[in-house]
Amino acid sequence: LFKKLNYDLKKDFSPVALIAKVPNVLVVNPKLPVNNVKELVEYVKKNKDKATYASSGIGSSQFLCGEQLNQDADTQILHVPFKGSAPGLTAVMAGDVLMEFDNMPSAWPFISSGKLKALAVTSKEKSAVAPQLPTMIESGFKDFDISSWFGVLAPAGMPKEDVELLNKAILKVVAKPEVQKQLADQGAIPQNMTPEQFGSFINDEVDRWGALITKLGVSAN
Repeated sequence: LFKKLNYDLKKDFSPVALIAKVPNVLVVNPKLPVNNVKELVEYVKKNKDKATYASSGIGSSQFLCGEQLNQDADTQILHVPFKGSAPGLTAVMAGDVLMEFDNMPSAWPFISSGKLKALAVTSKEKSAVAPQLPTMIESGFKDFDISSWFGVLAPAGMPKEDVELLNKAILKVVAKPEVQKQLADQGAIPQNMTPEQFGSFINDEVDRWGALITKLGVSAN
């Protein structure tokens, strides 16, 4: 995505701990005559002139979700970038843009108030905030598992024993009931990975999204 970076995500850090994943939720205007993802895909294929999705810009998780849906559903939903996810949600509520994938904490107040209609979450796990919502996988997209994620990295070359000590200390905090509740209340899914597992996860994410970004030919520079 960035043609010029002064670091290499795979080589210049020591993965320590993955703390949480935050899935996106697919939202549309409540007046849109669809009630699930299958109906949404059918709608955009019949109404190509109205097929648009909002995001906070190229490379954002909203953008990647939208383009992954285009790939999986064989659609051409037009990307409409905004300066942040909030203006995008406003555009969806106003009916100016058809849909948006957004982080659950940002979208949930509008979903609960009825200003947005939620169709699915993008993680493979159900959301604790809205367990009634199906996942994209349950909606017929078997490999659609996308979340923003938050973790701790240290400089490359940190001694293994120090990395493991930090990992155990961080995960001990994440495992506390009050922390788990606080994360869940924000739509986040707590994680528990070893440094090695976190490293593999990062490499998989880089390879996965690198392939899609290369295919799309987009750049943030």
